[in-house]
Amino acid sequence: MLGSVFKGLALLASTVIAVPYTVALLCNVLYGWPQVRGKYRRAFHPKKVFALNYSVVQKLTLLRFFCLYWKWKYFYTNARRSELIKDVPYGRNYRTLDIYSSQLGVSSELKPVVIFVYGGAWGSGDKHVYCLLCSQLSHRLGAVVCCPNYSLYPQGYVDDMIQDVVDCISWTYENIESYGGDKDKIILIGHSAGAHLCAMSILELLHDERVHKSGKGRHLQFDDQHYDGVNSNHNQADSSASSDSFAVVGENGDGQNLEGSNSGSMFEILNGQNRSLSASTETNYFEKSVEDFGLNGGGDRLLEEQKSATVRPAVAKTIEVQEQGHKPGPEPDPEHGGQGGGQGDGEDQGQGGGEGEEEEDDTGDDDDSVVTVKPKDIERHPTLVDLCKSVKAFIGLAGVYKIEDHYIHESDRGIEDVSSMARAMYGEDHFDRFSPTVIIKNLARSISLPKIVLVHGTEDYIVPLTSTTKFADALSDILADVTVRIVPGCDHYELCLDLMDPDRKHFDSVMGIIMETANHVV
Repeated sequence: MLGSVFKGLALLASTVIAVPYTVALLCNVLYGWPQVRGKYRRAFHPKKVFALNYSVVQKLTLLRFFCLYWKWKYFYTNARRSELIKDVPYGRNYRTLDIYSSQLGVSSELKPVVIFVYGGAWGSGDKHVYCLLCSQLSHRLGAVVCCPNYSLYPQGYVDDMIQDVVDCISWTYENIESYGGDKDKIILIGHSAGAHLCAMSILELLHDERVHKSGKGRHLQFDDQHYDGVNSNHNQADSSASSDSFAVVGENGDGQNLEGSNSGSMFEILNGQNRSLSASTETNYFEKSVEDFGLNGGGDRLLEEQKSATVRPAVAKTIEVQEQGHKPGPEPDPEHGGQGGGQGDGEDQGQGGGEGEEEEDDTGDDDDSVVTVKPKDIERHPTLVDLCKSVKAFIGLAGVYKIEDHYIHESDRGIEDVSSMARAMYGEDHFDRFSPTVIIKNLARSISLPKIVLVHGTEDYIVPLTSTTKFADALSDILADVTVRIVPGCDHYELCLDLMDPDRKHFDSVMGIIMETANHVV
């Protein structure tokens, strides 16, 4: 009898110890070991092991959405093209997006546009999973809905993800009218990590305004170990109007300006005094030069102005110039005093070449260095201001807005080392510059933010409710239009996935908040 009891206790003890440590071993093998000295001792610390196992058990609660899995698989596979257009390419990173509308190509009236950015801890997720959610948004709001895929760690870092969201906004602004959407009525909706990327993208669109109100920056460059080399994708001409700049908060709390290079994910700070012209400033500069100086003459002055300006290569590619030298005309007509060559008196000049030549540019000399810019050669791209004004509202569902706080929360759950968040953010030293809450707190005055609605569930153990409330407090301090909506009894996953089916418990509550916001701003 005692022997059986002893064997049972021994089996129980070995199970209690062996199973949790086996789970911890598998998690670290699959997702990576801690990037610190003594990584094995840290990974197998008893407190960390059992906290990690509890988080794994919590993850198993996703099985309650099993029925939804089959529904969205069936819908995405069998959806008609009249309601879903799949895999439309956008942006510089060769990503794709899906477009949902109940009446694609039918109604002549332009509809509001929703861009939904899914979550997944910056390292997982796919747009097809949210097809039912986007379809419901389209039907309930009468809107065109875009759901983009974006760069995920380790293929991309957080700056690549933010760039993708900005590129998606830019693509939507330039192309959505072809699908029946109104480019000036865009609503951003993001869940969890997607809400974080939406918030950072809005702050990116307001980069110039933030720099003006935050002060100068200091120099900073990332370590080469974070990068795989030069990414040629960034060198192509695309529809993005992003300035490739991100907010940096220094040790003294001053807002700083981070400028993106043309090589992959390598970024460095530009001094505020030497900051390059923004895309909008450059385009306006060249348009003004043409208007002030005309196409004939004034070329020398225009050339000097161009040489004195610092032009960003990405924008310079969109401006076509034509080098003008002395153009020999036809042989002079002896009977008309050579007027056919365009060298007669002012009254008859240009008539000898016909009506098609009367607008011909004349540089006046044989100086081949003169450059003339023609208005028709300047391609109009949306500026950051254009894109920001088109975003009427941002709805954040259980978003992460302060990375350091969320890292501490992940540590309490034992998952900070297997989570992709810290790695995607370039490590702990860069948490603040990718934290919307910190960026907003370092603004001395209000900026031109859209209406912001932050939604959170009371039972959310993945992202604490304080993430939303702290961000809302920071926004209130700069007098932003922000509203916090709390959904009782709702956890992290229900807040998003319940939007897929009208029969789900929290569908009416969350969809009601979204519809109320949409009706208020569009």
